[in-house]
Amino acid sequence: PREQKSQKTLHHLQNMTKDPALMVEAKSAVDLLSFFGWLPKMVAKVIFTPLTNTASLSMSNVPGPQFALEWCGLPVKGMLFFMPPSGTISMFATIATWNGKINVGLGVDGSLISQEGLQSICGEFFEAELQQLQQKVVEQA
Repeated sequence: PREQKSQKTLHHLQNMTKDPALMVEAKSAVDLLSFFGWLPKMVAKVIFTPLTNTASLSMSNVPGPQFALEWCGLPVKGMLFFMPPSGTISMFATIATWNGKINVGLGVDGSLISQEGLQSICGEFFEAELQQLQQKVVEQA
């Protein structure tokens, strides 16, 4: 039953990412970044730096292959990636979906919260949020 809930949750997330509005937003972001690439470096730096140093949280989603993988002849049991903090970004979440599984990673600037504090928050709230998401998917199916 838990694996079926996970599969339904994964399919729900995949369907949400097929939203045409997300495609338009992604294309707009790529076009904007391309625009900065065409500007002279001195002009781009003056404009780009203040615009990009305003975030305190970053989230990345990487859809991976939907089949089992091997690395050096051994089965891959999990996959996760992290982004190094930069600028004012002090917290980041990464989501990797692959082989019918969802892996979530969290990173926080050590000066903001201790490792024990982050584990406490994740253990206390994250599991409950994930269960609510799974329940909503089951209700919508």
